[in-house]
Amino acid sequence: MEALQYYSTTLQNAFGKILPVVGYALFAYLICIKLPFYLLLKIKKENTKPDELKPEALKTEPIDFRLLQKKVLLEQEAQKEKIQQKAEEIKAEEKKDQKQEKKQEKKEEKKAGPVKPKKPHLTLAEEIFELSPGQVLTKGELKKRYHDLLRKNHPDKVDSLGNDFKKLAEQKTKDINQAYQKLKSKAS
Repeated sequence: MEALQYYSTTLQNAFGKILPVVGYALFAYLICIKLPFYLLLKIKKENTKPDELKPEALKTEPIDFRLLQKKVLLEQEAQKEKIQQKAEEIKAEEKKDQKQEKKQEKKEEKKAGPVKPKKPHLTLAEEIFELSPGQVLTKGELKKRYHDLLRKNHPDKVDSLGNDFKKLAEQKTKDINQAYQKLKSKAS
């Protein structure tokens, strides 16, 4: 029993000496570290507005995808209209240029005097394949030109420009195919 009593009195003495040190350390930690930190947080919360506490992502307004889609569609329509206007302007300029060329030719004919023989008329197929009048191609040359023309005018090349350009390319491709069939029969 003496040993048990010795250990218990030794532990009581140790706790009696250590307990005040731990108590003072805990008290110093609370007063010197936790309390100022708590006060700073409280002051910061009182001085900040509720909007400032939200992250930046939450401050923005929610995206309305229907409105965004309408806006994109309107922009696309505006671009299509601009392209159509530009195409109409180009056509009008070409017509003007053709009229001026015809007037110029008439003036030159009047100045030249006698009428010069006109160039032989090209068929549509010859115009599409850019042949001179009476020119006949071999089947290999004709096939090569055919593939070159299709490569240049295929509808998939202008797919991103809009439906109008795609329709024009489709019509051009049909014309090329018809011209190829006509010239194929004449080819040597």
